Amino acid sequence: MKTSNSIVVWFEDRNEERLLTEYLQKNGFSCAACHDRKQFDELIHTSSILVIDLNLKETDAILLCHEIKQKKEANTPFIIIIGDKLEDYTHVTALDLGADDYVMKPVKLQLFLKRIEALCRRKNIGLEKNNGHETGFNIDMERHVVLIDSNEFDLPKKEFDLLNLFFSVPNKIFTREEIAILLWKDESIARQRTIDVHIRNIRKILGKELIKTVKGFGYGLNKVNG
Repeated sequence: MKTSNSIVVWFEDRNEERLLTEYLQKNGFSCAACHDRKQFDELIHTSSILVIDLNLKETDAILLCHEIKQKKEANTPFIIIIGDKLEDYTHVTALDLGADDYVMKPVKLQLFLKRIEALCRRKNIGLEKNNGHETGFNIDMERHVVLIDSNEFDLPKKEFDLLNLFFSVPNKIFTREEIAILLWKDESIARQRTIDVHIRNIRKILGKELIKTVKGFGYGLNKVNG
């Protein structure tokens, strides 16, 4: 269990960095800021989540993300990239090269906190935050299994990725177009029945109540305990 400097924040703008780290600390998380690559490399091994500014001058944030994930070490930290680029290409590239989430500036602190908590649930991370009780639903990324209460479920890769997408932002309803771009990199998939088939298969394995359908819009995760 990682308990020291569990969240590391590397921002180019010190004011943005201060606001974010202070908010996370106020909400019970162990959080450290770093200001250069040397310090970042020292902190990474004691961290569960890395929050990296897209606009770093010292290094390319997306390539840094790729470098970290390519090492494939045990307990590789989750990575959130914070950026101001609106185009889908930047979002997709960041996710393709290993980022677990991409958050637009200006950061909405309450929503960002929920994203952090969602990442924690995905791997049962033991950050220095008292949650009171464990959720009955988790995703174990290392073993590639879904956990519901004490039961483990295996899903085909695309269905696992789809459920993991919903779980990464549990309060969001994803449009078909967003799902198609993020998982298939092909918006035309949204006009086919492919997504519906995968949703139906997930429901067969895990139950009908897990995934919420918003008619004419898309899908998301129904409220789970936690």
